[in-house]
Parts: sequence; C-alpha cells; structure tokens
Amino acid sequence: MVESPKVALVTGAAGNVGRAVVALLAAQGVSVAALDRLAPPLPDGDVHLAIAGADLLDPAGCEAAVAQVLARYGHLDMVEYLADKHQPSISQPRKDGITSLWIAAANGHLEIVKYLAEKCPGMAQRHFAWLL
Repeated sequence: MVESPKVALVTGAAGNVGRAVVALLAAQGVSVAALDRLAPPLPDGDVHLAIAGADLLDPAGCEAAVAQVLARYGHLDMVEYLADKHQPSISQPRKDGITSLWIAAANGHLEIVKYLAEKCPGMAQRHFAWLL
C-alpha cells in the first residue's frame, strides 16, 4: 500500500494571512489544501486542492470539505471514519457540484471510489454517467 502524503489544510486561505501560510507551506514542498468561504485567489502552483464555500460555522459543510481533502490525497481510513460517523454530510457536493467521490476518482484513488459508492449510494448516482 502506498503511503498517503502529509497534507496541510489551511482555512481562511483567501485572506492575507491564509495566502501567506499557503505560500510558505508550498515553498517547503507540503501538499496544501486551501479552504475558504470564497474562492481562494491563490497562485495555481501553491495549492493542490482549493475548496470554496467551506464555512467553518457550518459543521456539515466542514465535514464535506474535510472528506474531499481526504479523498484527494487517498486517506481511505479517514474517509471510512467520516462516512461511518457523518455519512449525510460527506455526501454534500461543493458549490460546483463536485463531491468526494468525484475527487477520489479524478485522482485515481479507486479504493475510495468503491467505498464511497457503496457507503453513499446517492453520491454515486449523481456521478453515474461520469463514472461510466
């Protein structure tokens, strides 16, 4: 099994401090996932995954955003944990309609795709045509 990379999850990434933190971490070679209520205006090279609409005052939205980050980087064990504890919220799509399942598939994490398709059938139905 390939070890999943360490990931820094930066909230408030669109703000001045958030942008600086993202740039610093990226310069050190850290995989960065940037979250913000707004679309983070960040240089493409600094961010590996940007999630807009992640409002820290919305617990379900936060859980969905974290699941998307975990799906992007292949952390199956943590995706399983979130799905078992918070299944309805991790099924939530981002504002652009993208879900954890889509992110996992786009990044080649087939074990996560299979798990989410079985655990969250509504999510799989939303992406059925795309998965074919």
